Amino acid sequence: MKIAMIPCRYGSTRAKLKNLAMIGDKPMMAWAINAAKESKIFDRIIVNGDNPIFNKVADEYGVEYYNRPSELGESEALIDDVLLNFSMNYESDILSIVNTINPLQTGQELKEIISFFEENNLDSCNTYEEKYIHGFFGDDPINFEFGKMCRTQDLIPIKLLSYSMQVVRTKTFQKYKNIFCGNFKLYGPISKTASMIVKTPEDIKNINCYLNNKNTKIEYYN
Repeated sequence: MKIAMIPCRYGSTRAKLKNLAMIGDKPMMAWAINAAKESKIFDRIIVNGDNPIFNKVADEYGVEYYNRPSELGESEALIDDVLLNFSMNYESDILSIVNTINPLQTGQELKEIISFFEENNLDSCNTYEEKYIHGFFGDDPINFEFGKMCRTQDLIPIKLLSYSMQVVRTKTFQKYKNIFCGNFKLYGPISKTASMIVKTPEDIKNINCYLNNKNTKIEYYN
């Protein structure tokens, strides 16, 4: 049994009501619902929310809805706790978090991630984006030697978690109660569009600008 859990929280702080913000012609959370449906790999798709408005959207897009306990709707709640509570209420073998904050992730990408998870017999998996850039942790370089600059294309790329999809084998996750558990691997790099993440109002505007201009032909000065 494979289940896609789509988490939605009403009280987001950096971008208020971001799951209900219109991305193109539909609320942001609907993009995750549609991608999960288009992948055709899940036995059940369930929105995990904390407000009746999310139930309304779930109904409109033809998926199930679970209303989490109120304490798991607080900003201090960890996704591990949200997932654990959910897993105790819905029996599954593989449980996937399909995040709403990466609205341009496609169903085909979800399908490929699950295939990677199964082929490698993983217990947990998270997606990442890749950047060829000089990186620091605090003031210390992490992928180059200070004082010996090199070309960006020669760097070891930095892997940044994208959170677009997180997958766990349910029994292993319930044992460790942590999304990073057991036999773990990163999947990626995911596409540039899938890695476009919504954390702030500016991110919502940027994605809408992209959607309005994505077919624009590249032209050059001459």
